[in-house]
Amino acid sequence: MLFVLKRIMMIPIILLSVAANIFLNIFNIKLIELRGDKLGYMSFQQDILKYLKSKNKIKKNIFIFYNVPPVNLVLKDMWNKKLKENNFLSLLRKFNTKNNLFKFKKIFLNLDIKPNENYQSYIDSTLPPIKFTESQEELGENFLKKMQLKENHFFCFNNRDSTQFKSKNILKYYQNNSSHRNFPVIDLKKSVLYLAKSGISGVFYGFQNEKLNWDEEKIIDYPLLYKSDLLDIFLISKCKFYLGPNSGPMALSTLFRKPTIQINVTPVLGTAGYFSKRDIFIPKKLFSISKNRYLTLREILSNGINSYYTDEKFQNDGIKVVNNSSEEILDATSEMINNLDDNLQDNKKDIEQKEFEKIINSFSETKDYNLPKISSLFVKRNSYFLN
Repeated sequence: MLFVLKRIMMIPIILLSVAANIFLNIFNIKLIELRGDKLGYMSFQQDILKYLKSKNKIKKNIFIFYNVPPVNLVLKDMWNKKLKENNFLSLLRKFNTKNNLFKFKKIFLNLDIKPNENYQSYIDSTLPPIKFTESQEELGENFLKKMQLKENHFFCFNNRDSTQFKSKNILKYYQNNSSHRNFPVIDLKKSVLYLAKSGISGVFYGFQNEKLNWDEEKIIDYPLLYKSDLLDIFLISKCKFYLGPNSGPMALSTLFRKPTIQINVTPVLGTAGYFSKRDIFIPKKLFSISKNRYLTLREILSNGINSYYTDEKFQNDGIKVVNNSSEEILDATSEMINNLDDNLQDNKKDIEQKEFEKIINSFSETKDYNLPKISSLFVKRNSYFLN
């Protein structure tokens, strides 16, 4: 009886959804729901939306909503201003379709983010699409002076763990589903000290309940200082490059057209294709318990393991996700420094990169993927990977 009653109650919702679709089509309107719960999504979704609009791939009038209140209000306001300049009919406010009484998910346009779309040329040929106000610039510059930091003379770094999630429900979800993406910040220490000794200050871009406890003059534990929405964005916008996983700060770095050293990347090829050609990455390694060895890139792609996003998937297949070693991270870091010093872009491809791209393009589902440059030193250290 209860089942039948639920079905009957769905009838007006379905009719209202159909009517909404007809109305939107008549007035040539599309609704786009953006994720506001993570800094990374707030960074790249709007940037990609702007790209699609510039390429005439979105021709309808667009109304934009966030699924939840945005985690960074400064970034939200900056995007709101920019998208209005580009003639988006942008409301950019909370519209929680997940908990809405009328679940009209089908009336929302899927922002189709394809990793094989040509985002790299767009990213590498354009300036950052959003800007700070004069007052924001002044506040940010004052903080840099206080910390004795100079623009493009410091780098930002972070790890990924569960300390960022304040909600117990969200924390439980990520612990059960994506703990394979985490790694301890101590794994970065060797690379951070190497950069500090080279004269490049480091800013730890973590969370307030994390502490480095590294007694180094050139390393700033930013979360323990005056942390704010503005500074979260400003610091990365003024850094030389970013060192860390494929997470929110990485996307924010790309938004401000900063090079990134992406470590412990998982899935192996990352997501969304939101990368610059200047970037370098190293993936987490996948160890097969049954085979008693690491899996090659071909095995990962041919068995669909690159699409594994949950801990359960790896566990069911008897695969152990292994963090990058401190030495591997240092290799990628030194490689980036050499590239920046030599002003290398995409003009030079080593043997390892060519073989990497050859394997990627041999699989139809990953053909022409936009990917950062894989660290040649990582491949040499892990010769099995491209076999």
